[in-house]
Amino acid sequence: MDRLYIKEKLRVKYYGRYMDDLYLIHESKKYLRECLNIITGLCAKLKITVNMKKTRIVKLSDGVDFLKGKYRLLASGRVLRLPGKDSTKRMRRKLKKFNPLIVAGKMSFEDLRRAYQSWRGNYRRRFNAYHRVRFMDNLYNDLFIKHKTTGG
Repeated sequence: MDRLYIKEKLRVKYYGRYMDDLYLIHESKKYLRECLNIITGLCAKLKITVNMKKTRIVKLSDGVDFLKGKYRLLASGRVLRLPGKDSTKRMRRKLKKFNPLIVAGKMSFEDLRRAYQSWRGNYRRRFNAYHRVRFMDNLYNDLFIKHKTTGG
């Protein structure tokens, strides 16, 4: 779907896309339905299948899932960007699996630190995830830092 088509032909001011995912923001649900019909028609001509199970028209205040995050419009007008729970679960599991590898000497502490800092930096940069990062920091410290400094 061409950006210019969405912005200039459909006159949608707020539009974003990443690879095969896209969103349109407009105050009229009726107009968004019209846009959806036009876009699915254009996609059909290009032999692109639109997954209607994943396609939704929702209020921003209910939250929109996009690129592994949930975006919600607050009453103040601020957009709250929350991370998906899957990434946090995966990192928690990884940290717990890394612990015996560190103890056995099969993984260096520096490799572990880099992996965790990469996940942490991505979360802090992309999302409003202060508390989730803090809880993961506590797990990281409990598993690796306290253990390392106490010598036990």
